[in-house]
Amino acid sequence: MNTTWTTRAETGADRHAVHDIVRAAFGRPAEADLVDALRDDPGWLDGLSLLATDAHGTPVGHALLTRAHIDDVPALCLGPVAVLPRHQRAGTSAPAPAPRPSGPRTGRPGRGASTMSWCSDTPRTTRASDSPVPRPTGSG
Repeated sequence: MNTTWTTRAETGADRHAVHDIVRAAFGRPAEADLVDALRDDPGWLDGLSLLATDAHGTPVGHALLTRAHIDDVPALCLGPVAVLPRHQRAGTSAPAPAPRPSGPRTGRPGRGASTMSWCSDTPRTTRASDSPVPRPTGSG
């Protein structure tokens, strides 16, 4: 099966689809409600709520990165990550755009600290066969 998915930043028009994807993937509303609540949280970063769409543009997956701190160190928190149940374990993947460090490494946020800028400005398309994750072979 050669499935193509595209990843892109969530837009305001995607909110209901994201809620439905997360709720269906986890089989309960708690995680979907968390994503909805995080939109109003200071940890929310525009462009880091990522949507995966199939070849027809239908949303099928979602991943969220939010601002966090580990002690005094700024970090990104990944989760929840959700895929509609009918697309799970189907051998498809849509790697999210890769984050890249920017700025000198001074260790102080806002003062030239090493930060991560998410490359979500350009939708990225991949085929399942392009996945960098090796697939198991044989029956083990």
